Amino acid sequence: MAEKKKYRFTKEQIKSASEISIYAYVKENGLGKIISDSGDYAKLSYMNHDSIVIDKKKNYFIHNANSFEKNAKGNLINFIQYINQNEIGFQEAVHLALKFGKSDYKVQSKIAENIESKEFEYNFKTAKYSWTLERYLTKERKIDTDLVKYLLEENYIMQDVRNNIIFNWTQDGKPPSKNNLIIGATQQLTKKVDSDNPNRYIIKNSEKYHGFNIAIGDKTNDLYVFEASIDLLSYWTLRKNELKDCRLISLEGVKDGTLFKMLGDDYTKEPRDLKVHISVDNDKAGHIFLDNHIQLEGRTHSIEYINNIPDYNTINTEKYKEIITIAEQYKLPKDLMLAFWQFDRPLIDDKKKITKVFNGNIENDFKKISELYAEKNYIQDELFKAYDLSSRQINRIKEWQDVFNSNSHILKDEIAKDWNDKLKAENFVKKKESIEEKAESIMMNEETISNYILNNTQRLNEEQIATLSNETQVDRDIIEMYAKKGWLRSEKQSKDLFLVWGKDGEIVGANKLTSDYQIATPFKGSSSKDSFIVTIGDRPKDIILFEQPLDSLEYITSNRNQINNCVLICSREGDLSKQYTIEKVNEYLKTSRVDNIDIISKSDNSEKIKSNIINHLEFENKGKNTMNFDFNIESKQHLNIFDKTL
Repeated sequence: MAEKKKYRFTKEQIKSASEISIYAYVKENGLGKIISDSGDYAKLSYMNHDSIVIDKKKNYFIHNANSFEKNAKGNLINFIQYINQNEIGFQEAVHLALKFGKSDYKVQSKIAENIESKEFEYNFKTAKYSWTLERYLTKERKIDTDLVKYLLEENYIMQDVRNNIIFNWTQDGKPPSKNNLIIGATQQLTKKVDSDNPNRYIIKNSEKYHGFNIAIGDKTNDLYVFEASIDLLSYWTLRKNELKDCRLISLEGVKDGTLFKMLGDDYTKEPRDLKVHISVDNDKAGHIFLDNHIQLEGRTHSIEYINNIPDYNTINTEKYKEIITIAEQYKLPKDLMLAFWQFDRPLIDDKKKITKVFNGNIENDFKKISELYAEKNYIQDELFKAYDLSSRQINRIKEWQDVFNSNSHILKDEIAKDWNDKLKAENFVKKKESIEEKAESIMMNEETISNYILNNTQRLNEEQIATLSNETQVDRDIIEMYAKKGWLRSEKQSKDLFLVWGKDGEIVGANKLTSDYQIATPFKGSSSKDSFIVTIGDRPKDIILFEQPLDSLEYITSNRNQINNCVLICSREGDLSKQYTIEKVNEYLKTSRVDNIDIISKSDNSEKIKSNIINHLEFENKGKNTMNFDFNIESKQHLNIFDKTL
């Protein structure tokens, strides 16, 4: 075996190596993927970790999710060691850095310290209406309506002309004003994006080590720190009547620097007793962040760090039963096995397999634990040593043992990852009177639904029409026509949108639309024999089936000059495979001559839907002239037409 080469470098050489650009090293060597690159910062995704941040100006990096690990932050020398999983030594890392620096690459050996910090510019244009913002926050994210109105009135948030939400940062958390300038901002997208891309962005040149924050009350006794602005607002919604004399802070990630900077700014102004509530996500990065502060700092001077992670002591019901059963089978301490699970749970899906105990198969894992436990003479501390657990990891496991021994744990089917998940779950469970419950309370049926819809909903206003047109591919005049006819309506209090079904001049049912304009189950009391149907022309010869009503509006928009003599039938609950579709097609075939049946679908089961309809057509009830027609399947984009003549 060849002897490993040894290197020795002078202080000057080490200094030179440390000043070589990390950013250039990453770019030129093609390491990972730069997922965001603006201003002084670049965010790197490497080895399935997407929280490595490079400060290009300071030539410094930090892996926020693992910042406690060796060489997880620092200069290029640290970086080279870290990405090689600390398997190479300091001197070899210096050698690799200097070798890179002496190559033909255009490397910035040292970033100039005299580069002036660029001033933050607020260039957003406010949209005429804020309905998209309000609907996204209140309907999709479940944020309290009164809080959203307050935030809009005080200019904490605004909707830009692209229908995104802008969270405005101020230095002290007070509302923006002429005397309290906006020093940064976060842009939150309201539309779903590719999962590979983030849905929120920190605006270029925003104040460093800062984030969206809100001060409640005249003084600050408590700081609540979150990963994102939405989590901050979610917690405020849940604790609206409890929070006072505090400050809510979004770290815009899990960033130690932001916490220390904002905490320092607040505390140094007035040293006092201060509680810092760590309210980050219930995942790997959040637990590590908690450990870095709870376990290392605990109570420092007058600052007390408190665990406020959502569902921290909650365990999945089925997993709890499984662990108890297998622990009894192998005669293992149940409290310890449950504590091990809680410790490892956020790490189990990590591809680096950094779990300490569990590897994915509980049965096999418990068998190994049992053998090791016996080998260690059933001494718990010896078992901890065998798993190479640090003192702070042991402390956390023992804390969870106490939780289970005192029955302080909570069993749930779903564990909240963040405070918005927690809010949504509680909002779902909470028995507040909704429009559906009102309908149920008056025993809604086909005779009363018409009066109920007319009394509790109203036609769309200008803002809603403009927003709906702007967020979809539907022409404004078509939406106006639907609104004028009363087919599109808005609930008076919640502003939820309803698609109203009509038959022979009467309201016979309705669908409530979701935040992205889709339908689910019909509104209570809706006719079981109808759905939203539009007839165009006096003698319809084509039947066109749609999974979603929005697809039918977009179809009319793109075919407005060709569409004629057809009937547009929308599914009752977003699914054309239901029996209702077959019955409605047969109903039209019995009475009308049909030339074409088209399915407009974006799902993968279009062929199954077609086959289902063909197999259940009732030809014996049709006239001879209606025996032949074309059966087409079209994607939502009206491509891939397949003809089938019966």
